[in-house]
Amino acid sequence: MEFSYAASKRTEFINKNEIISWPFLLCEILGIFFTIFILLNILLVAAISIVTWLRVVQERHLALGKYDYKIWLPIIFISLIIPLSSVNAYGSRNYSCGTKVGYNNVAMLVIVLIFTTLTTIMFCYAHVMKVIRNVKDDNSSITDSFNKLTDIERRTFKKVLTYILVFILQYIPIIIYDICIFLKVRHLVFDAIIPAVISFGGIGNVIQYLYNEGLSDDNTSNYRLESNEGSQQSH
Repeated sequence: MEFSYAASKRTEFINKNEIISWPFLLCEILGIFFTIFILLNILLVAAISIVTWLRVVQERHLALGKYDYKIWLPIIFISLIIPLSSVNAYGSRNYSCGTKVGYNNVAMLVIVLIFTTLTTIMFCYAHVMKVIRNVKDDNSSITDSFNKLTDIERRTFKKVLTYILVFILQYIPIIIYDICIFLKVRHLVFDAIIPAVISFGGIGNVIQYLYNEGLSDDNTSNYRLESNEGSQQSH
């Protein structure tokens, strides 16, 4: 969508070599929307890892019933407040929309947030794997329990690895893109790749979640039951 306006004006773009993008107001709205979408994606990944850490490592379950949505309100609030507090930073950017040239604070914030989130998910999931490994070792003398916990460990490791890899594949190009902004290096390829990798990451995470967890709480419940069973047998 971002390049559709420039594509519709391709004759002017090619013949006159003009900078063509959406009208300023619409371009500003698109830039804010893209930033909100990126921040929301990053914070959701971090939140999921923290919730998993709380459930498995700290054995705390956030069950608010029909008020579960309140857990995610801070994420939505942060994703909105950051772009809306820097409205002047968005607008036309050659043939696309986003943060304007010279406004690097948003790009710097995104880079810091990406590295912070990557550190968070690696910390949380490493501790989750450690807990599962400890429970498995405690039950090494019980064959059935040991085999069951080995299967849990294998499935959990696969989930963790795929989530981390998707996050890296999704946001490393954005880091490179933001660094290029600092260096004032601009290219059409960079502008085209960013929406693609963001979409890839979002779609990839949805597919992974549906594949690993399904549409109900059955898988999560089974995971907790199996983990609790292993813990009880270890005592």
